[in-house]
Amino acid sequence: MYVARAGQVLGSIRIADVQSLDGALSAQGLQGDAMLEGSTSIAEVSDAHGAHIHVKTLSGSASLKNIRHCRLYVNSITGNINVHNVTESLIEAHSGTGRITYDGDPGDSGEYKLTSHSGDLDVSIPADAIVQISAHSFTDGTNQSAPSDTTKGVGNESRFIKPNARRSGSRFVLRSFRGKIHINDLDCVGDGCPLQ
Repeated sequence: MYVARAGQVLGSIRIADVQSLDGALSAQGLQGDAMLEGSTSIAEVSDAHGAHIHVKTLSGSASLKNIRHCRLYVNSITGNINVHNVTESLIEAHSGTGRITYDGDPGDSGEYKLTSHSGDLDVSIPADAIVQISAHSFTDGTNQSAPSDTTKGVGNESRFIKPNARRSGSRFVLRSFRGKIHINDLDCVGDGCPLQ
């Protein structure tokens, strides 16, 4: 087991535990289990494959990028959570007041559960991505610019489905109690994308 009080984890370490009060936390190229914990620390995880990763911060932000086939659990009290190019993975991300963003191709078999109490949720996926999205905002603040079939859910819940008979696609579950939820076409540019 690799244990560090601050710093960086590189490579195919089987088990890692990295903790810091205010120093940067970084894990790159992981293929095992990792726990990154910090207070005001910025936590960055990149280029992981087949890993099981927990990230916990109080006010620090978390950044996840270029990750495939992983299980990711991210919690931050006030920090933002940024997810970029995470494909065919399970993500459970929770933030109290921070913004959570996802941009990239979720792949065919991912599950993305993003929850913020008062922060906004921004999801940008390619127009040809096959996904099911369940979005629930208590402020009735769900904005959608990605083309899809939409069905109204119960209460303030909206369901967005981009069906394909040959693939089941990834699933997004989006929850914000006081923030807004934005769903965008990743390929959209220009005046047709009001949320950019």
